[in-house]
Amino acid sequence: MNHFNFQFQKRYVGLWHLPDNANCKFSGTLFIESETIFIDLFFQDSSVTLPEYLESLHGSTFSVNEGSKEEYLEHIILKGLTFLYIKNFGNGLKHLKYEVKELIIHDNISDFDNIRQVSLRLPILDKWTNSILCDAYKDLKNDKVPDYIKFICFEAPCQYILYSSEDVTISIYFSYSCSYGSKDKHIIQKTFLNFNFKKRQSFYNAQNIITEYIYLLFLLINREFTPHHIRFFTNDGSYVYMINSKASFKFINEYPDLCSYTELKDFTQSDIHSIFDKWTSFYKEQSDAINTYYETSSNQYLPPSSQIRNYISFIDSVTKSMKGKNAIIHKESRRYKWAQMILEKTVSCLSKSEQNELEQALLYSKGTQLKPRFEKLIEEVKDLLPNSVNNDFIEKIINTRNVITHPNTNEDYILNNNEYEDAIYKLTQIIRSFLLRRIGVNNPEIKKIISF
Repeated sequence: MNHFNFQFQKRYVGLWHLPDNANCKFSGTLFIESETIFIDLFFQDSSVTLPEYLESLHGSTFSVNEGSKEEYLEHIILKGLTFLYIKNFGNGLKHLKYEVKELIIHDNISDFDNIRQVSLRLPILDKWTNSILCDAYKDLKNDKVPDYIKFICFEAPCQYILYSSEDVTISIYFSYSCSYGSKDKHIIQKTFLNFNFKKRQSFYNAQNIITEYIYLLFLLINREFTPHHIRFFTNDGSYVYMINSKASFKFINEYPDLCSYTELKDFTQSDIHSIFDKWTSFYKEQSDAINTYYETSSNQYLPPSSQIRNYISFIDSVTKSMKGKNAIIHKESRRYKWAQMILEKTVSCLSKSEQNELEQALLYSKGTQLKPRFEKLIEEVKDLLPNSVNNDFIEKIINTRNVITHPNTNEDYILNNNEYEDAIYKLTQIIRSFLLRRIGVNNPEIKKIISF
């Protein structure tokens, strides 16, 4: 399996069998499309019936690279197959179609856990490390040839260590291929994000570690992306993994020439180590909140109301340890109007001191409530935000979240539906500003990423 040039083909044709019955084979074609994976199976054995859900299906297939026309033999395991339809032909031939949740192309191995390394091909990293890739080419002086003849020396970059701990080392590996044809002479460089585990990891744990640091790259590059492919290395070989986008709950628009807002050169290596270290600590404390944020932002099909609810949940979670100021509640809120009505009705039957106590109880919010905590978070990043992120915005967005979560809430001071998109944009900017500052990113880099 050529890791440098690997790409998933649109179809894989071959013979398939259930894991516990290798002698009973079905002809079939696996199809990989932009938002789904499915397989067509054909067989004529009337004694064979397949259930509506298959845990796994194994296959030996061949595929053809549409560009180079090369043919490949592939060993494939499919997982989580859900029945779509069956068609019976007159001669006993059956055609079954299943949607596939997960796909593994492997080196004929049996051990899919005990993972020692994972390598991700991320084309966006080519843009993020552009200056390093360009510095690999250097002019070479030669006094024996005329000045109009230029010699260029290529020296492949060394791997760049992003983070190292007692559990994992994360690095960017720079790979290249050369062509020395009579007419076509070129060098192609590609970057790979490598995770080298100090202790062998299960597939599940390795996935969680990858997700943690992919989210950090989402934040630093200010782009959300999906890997071109992910390769797992175990003791007895390697395999490439793909999940059906429907099952991943990540729906990210893919653009071939997506650029990054920052470059790796914007950070010193010491900065990078510190940022990764602080992210690791913060993610350990707030993994649920961070996962909620990125699972929301990377799913373009979520309705605006769900996005608002989830983003406010993130803010609620990360500010639990904060305490804001005790302050009077917003005068446009339903609670304020209700409190004023109570105070007016009790003015004749309470003493002045009793009225003051009741006013404090009804009209003032405690610093531990969500709104004062949200205001405290805003204080940390107010120099990065526009004036429109103010007390009115905070009141409206919290009230809106409450109405979305509890539809029977009788609150008037909320966002109109046509204000949702702008509010979502502001919330994502607030959250990313907070995260960037919390992990120690310097202001010039934050302002490259956060712009209103």
